[in-house]
Amino acid sequence: GSFFYKAGPAGGAFPKNRYGEYSGYKTDHDPCRRAASAGPYTSKYMTEALEAQVKAKGIRIFDKMQIIRVLTEKGSVAGLVCLDLEHQTDPQKRFVVFLCSNIIWAVGGPAAIYGASVYPASQHGASGVALEAGVMGRNLCEWQYGLASVQPKWNVSGTYMQALPRFISTDADGGDEREFLADFFKDVSGMLSMIFLKGYQWPFDVRKLEGSSIIDVLVFIESSKGRRVFLDFRHNPQKTEKLNFDSLIPEARDYLEAAGACRGIPAERLEIMNKPALEFFRERGVDLKQEPLEIRLCAQHNNGGLAVDCWWQSNIKGFFPVGEAAATHGIYRPGGSALNAGQAGSLRAKFIAETFLEKPRQYTDVRNILGFTGTYKGKPVSVQGTGMGIPSISIYVNELFRDYGVQRAIRIGTGGSLQEQVKIRDMVIAMSACTDSGANKIRFGGRSFAPTAAFGILKTAYDIAVARGWNPAVGSILSSDMFYTENPDDWKMWAKFGCIAVEMECAELYTLAAKYHREALCLLTISDNLITGEATSAGDRQTGFTRMMEVALETAVS
Repeated sequence: GSFFYKAGPAGGAFPKNRYGEYSGYKTDHDPCRRAASAGPYTSKYMTEALEAQVKAKGIRIFDKMQIIRVLTEKGSVAGLVCLDLEHQTDPQKRFVVFLCSNIIWAVGGPAAIYGASVYPASQHGASGVALEAGVMGRNLCEWQYGLASVQPKWNVSGTYMQALPRFISTDADGGDEREFLADFFKDVSGMLSMIFLKGYQWPFDVRKLEGSSIIDVLVFIESSKGRRVFLDFRHNPQKTEKLNFDSLIPEARDYLEAAGACRGIPAERLEIMNKPALEFFRERGVDLKQEPLEIRLCAQHNNGGLAVDCWWQSNIKGFFPVGEAAATHGIYRPGGSALNAGQAGSLRAKFIAETFLEKPRQYTDVRNILGFTGTYKGKPVSVQGTGMGIPSISIYVNELFRDYGVQRAIRIGTGGSLQEQVKIRDMVIAMSACTDSGANKIRFGGRSFAPTAAFGILKTAYDIAVARGWNPAVGSILSSDMFYTENPDDWKMWAKFGCIAVEMECAELYTLAAKYHREALCLLTISDNLITGEATSAGDRQTGFTRMMEVALETAVS
């Protein structure tokens, strides 16, 4: 998030609403409007902004260096061997060796193994170099496919589909033109609605085979016949002079009406909704107002990649794959969140490179929630993700207590302060947890239960924190089921009755600890104050997590 806000002003005109908020839209498998775009050059803008920040910090950039080997020693990074592309013919200068103990591998995904691929020829990835060095892969067989133009190579998603172009195919010589989608769809309105949905449901998804993804299948079948497939922005589907926009599904009709695009031909609608998208192809020799755009079903993204732990470190110590190179996105990765995930990975990689860990080993990635085990001061400790909210943590804590015999569980996380004296960056130890969740109402038949920490572990954590000069606030907190509540002042009642912070999981942790007769504790770092409106930056939260984690680890092994 912090990278986006820094890159936005420097890297391009991300659209905003009248309140100054960045406007979001749906993309790929994301059910929410979490993606943001400045047009077809969004990645270019953000890369330029990132490069400008690197140069502003005086960090040297070694340009035109092609990595050909990762050097390792005893399971750890030792360096890189590069080919200097500016001195390839000079045997004294052609190879350059960099000695280092940490590598952040932000090279993109593998791109050169498919004939029909979205990737430009220059973007071939470097996963093979990492695999050769012994870095483990994960889900390498899982790929994402979607419709893309042939020349130039470019995803035809978003407004390219929402403009409702005409799908046509021809023989190899460009003759025998036909609108092949009409052979499948029973009515024009159903066909147009599916074309619209393909805009933000761009990747092929077997779950949408009876919806927008049938278009991917129909394009593939048509191409398999030896025919060429095109998007025609010069004419409406079936060469209708005026489309009946009222016959579209409400989602499509409302979107086009709000954009003022219920008019004209596809090229005109595209120009109204996203003029840079039209100009992108014109700058590359394809005028969508004058000629059709050839497309194919193409490989777009490897949903697997190089295996990483929760700190983005691979099985090779000091080697951190991030972004599309890392196997962190999952088969149904939401497109709008992929860049954010990669940036978070870079921050975690930097953090662990500067922090001592004792032989961490991943033991699970079930449900794409990771768990690790290792040692702290020679004693075994495991760290397990639990997701967000009471239903999610309930699954993991039940299984940890019931199936794996865990005796002591300490939750660490962030919370919002409900009291003015509890400042941002303060540490909170939850003595008890009120809740607005219905979980315990169901569990206790409508009666109330008071989820409370075990006194011994609470006192241990408090003494450890105080001994280090960190004076934590101790008291009752609120575990809320709602992150975005309908009543923005709802927290004030809980504050009036003495709750010092709000989060989303502690009440269930304490309840299950009571059920299984185990010790449990919740430690929080205050990330924002609901009274003063203050909030921490990403860097502040990183430091706060470090202190909180130290207290949790010391308490766990005490």
